Amino acid sequence: MSERFIVEAAGRAVGLAVRCKGGFRFFASEPFLHRLENQVFPRFRALLRAVRAACPGAAEGGMVGSGHAAFHPGARA
Repeated sequence: MSERFIVEAAGRAVGLAVRCKGGFRFFASEPFLHRLENQVFPRFRALLRAVRAACPGAAEGGMVGSGHAAFHPGARA
């Protein structure tokens, strides 16, 4: 059974992270994240940093995370 996590930004789901060999593979559900589609990130926090960097409005204080593991933009991940 695979481990998968819904990735959220500013209170809405923006993609899915699936554990795979080498880390986590990202599947975008929002057009502004399609450039991250199918990329593998070595750690979940690295994936969240990439989403945060690509997310419109993240710099203005929208949260990026998954479930209980949400991170505020600008915080060290």
